[in-house]
Parts: sequence; structure tokens; C-alpha cells
Amino acid sequence: EGALFAEACARVEAAAREEVDEDLLAEGAPEEFIDPIMQTLMRVPVRLPTSGVVADKYVITRHLLSDPHDPFNRAPLTEDQLETLPALAARIDAHRA
Repeated sequence: EGALFAEACARVEAAAREEVDEDLLAEGAPEEFIDPIMQTLMRVPVRLPTSGVVADKYVITRHLLSDPHDPFNRAPLTEDQLETLPALAARIDAHRA
């Protein structure tokens, strides 16, 4: 039991350090790397075809679960309409490194 508790504590501490690191990465990142909804560094940037806004896939997918509209212009939007942006994702990954 003690070993399991210690392992769980270590995972929580590692997650907390990673969150701080994400905040620091976002502070020095170009604006185009920042999700406009959560103001966090994007991991998987996607373009919303109805508004042209670029957002993090995780963030916009969570939004679409409760509201199937583009939050920037209220046009109907589904997850399968999101356009992946591999070149921007590669630049963000380079910034993270």
C-alpha cells in the first residue's frame, strides 16, 4: 500500500511540474501558438472552417460536446469539419523542445 501511495504522489508532483512548464511555454510563445479560448499553448491546432479561427483541437472538441456551433460566429460546426494544421503543429512542437 505504501508503495502505491508513494507512486501516486510522484505522479501528482510530475503533473504539477508539467502544468507549470506549460504556463512558462505559453508566456514566451508567439500569439499564433496560443488557443484563443483557453489562452494555453496549443497541442493540436485546427482551423474552424466557419470562422477561420485556429484553436486547439482538444479545447474546441470539448466545446462541441455541449454546443455544436463555432464559438466565434455561432455557425453550425462538427468535429469532422475541423481542418488540421500540420505545419503549425510542427512549429509549436519545435517551440516546446
